Amino acid sequence: MRTMKWMMVGLMVFSLTACGGSSNGDTDTTEPDTSKPDGVEPDTPEPDVIVSDPTWTNDIQAIVAASCSGAGCHTDGQNGGAVNFDSYANTQAMSTNVACYAGLTVGEVMALKVAPSPPCGIQMPIGKPMLSLPDQALFEAWVNAGMPE
Repeated sequence: MRTMKWMMVGLMVFSLTACGGSSNGDTDTTEPDTSKPDGVEPDTPEPDVIVSDPTWTNDIQAIVAASCSGAGCHTDGQNGGAVNFDSYANTQAMSTNVACYAGLTVGEVMALKVAPSPPCGIQMPIGKPMLSLPDQALFEAWVNAGMPE
């Protein structure tokens, strides 16, 4: 019981210091100070632009080349997992993983595998940074648009 009392006191002190105003007695305002000196950019980066009609040639291929390449992967003649993304035609072939992705093209499977929690296996790419959320959305938009070249 004594330990519980001290934990509650500690939590209250933390809450008060985390939410309290400044030490000079100023009160907190609800409006943040958005003023900035001329020529200074805000700390918040601009959001990535999502392409509305992505194509293999203009959008997807560059991401694949950067993220799916390397020894044992899916480009430059490599066939990791019996899958190669060297050409648009390869993305249009039916997936050979019929146990999990029956009836889907390689391109459709690729979009599922770069997103979090794919239906089978692990998220790709392995050994490289995961795709950004805008890039993941780009793959999804490409599939939804019919995977145009």
